[in-house]
Amino acid sequence: MDQAIILAAGEGQRLRPLTVFRPKVMLSIGNKPILQYVLEAVAANGIRNVLVVVGYRKEQVQDYFGSGEAFGIDIKYIEQKQQLGTAHALKQAESHAGDRFLVISGDNIIRPSTIASLLNANSHTILVRPQENVSKYGVVLVRKGIVTGIIEKPTKDGSNLVNTGIYAFTKDVFAFIGDEVDLPAVLMRMVNDGTAIRSCETADTWLDVVYPWDMLKLNALVLNADAAGKHNTIRLLPGGPGRSGQELRNRPTRVHPAFNQRRRQRGLVRVLVAQEQHCWQ
Repeated sequence: MDQAIILAAGEGQRLRPLTVFRPKVMLSIGNKPILQYVLEAVAANGIRNVLVVVGYRKEQVQDYFGSGEAFGIDIKYIEQKQQLGTAHALKQAESHAGDRFLVISGDNIIRPSTIASLLNANSHTILVRPQENVSKYGVVLVRKGIVTGIIEKPTKDGSNLVNTGIYAFTKDVFAFIGDEVDLPAVLMRMVNDGTAIRSCETADTWLDVVYPWDMLKLNALVLNADAAGKHNTIRLLPGGPGRSGQELRNRPTRVHPAFNQRRRQRGLVRVLVAQEQHCWQ
């Protein structure tokens, strides 16, 4: 595997107001942009040919990473003029794609070991990761190592394996995109067509930033893990920064929980906006 296509065109609307003036991939976690973790993981695995699909406030990505030389890679930027979805973003890179390549979401924190197991994939493969709470992810149904279905944001138990947004594809994938805009829909089209998609399970670092208050938790986790020299796995606890889910359940509630949640969220957003402004001055 000698090529990676990084999808970095989206805004990250659920992270507003932090993404009003910069794309999600350029938000700072552990004193560097989220996208930098992805590019460093790619470089550490010996991949030099990197296509970065940009869109929303693309100049910030291009100005920061440039040609990629400082990161040990060669970056070619491809613009997705309308941010319609991940499959649409991938389709923009079709004319520059090789026979085999990785596709990686640029807005998740990963380590080199996270994607290492995909480097020798010779067929369509999706990287999955066990999660305790799967309600905000796409759940992947697997039988004997082959994907049988994907359920977006499930409401009942079925699988604890979530779609990481990291794939190994051959160029054949472009024939299945058609008018689909999201990759999970393309994968289901492939499954229904009888095309085998293998699953590859990882327990390595894969951190998702969904809401502004996630950033405080992830900053603490990443900085603490780096200080301790733990680069393989960062364990996420439910319940928010500094508290386990059990601690929250044991805490008596004196006012309506929704009020407390909104108050905490407003406070976290104010702190994060101040942090981002300081980092980018």
